[in-house]
Amino acid sequence: MGGDTEKSGLTYAEAGVDIKRIGSIHRDIEGLISATFSTRTGKVGEVLGIRGHYAGLIDIGNEKALALHADSVGTKVLIAQMLRQYDTIGIDCVAMNV
Repeated sequence: MGGDTEKSGLTYAEAGVDIKRIGSIHRDIEGLISATFSTRTGKVGEVLGIRGHYAGLIDIGNEKALALHADSVGTKVLIAQMLRQYDTIGIDCVAMNV
């Protein structure tokens, strides 16, 4: 193997990813989601907070919390659309997030 350790490839911007827009969308979604938190206040399942775009924390009792994160959903939707096959997408999304 060669000794060249220089990375090559695209930046996020060059790949079409708009980081500022994503941040704005995350804030908008967080605002919408936050409006539902009051239904669990003082109960097991109370939302303890959202940590960036990565995970949300909920109270599971006994001074413990569970971090929740949904991943790989976007890719699964794109593949289902390309295949025009939607009968398993729900199963796949749940399987990736349980």
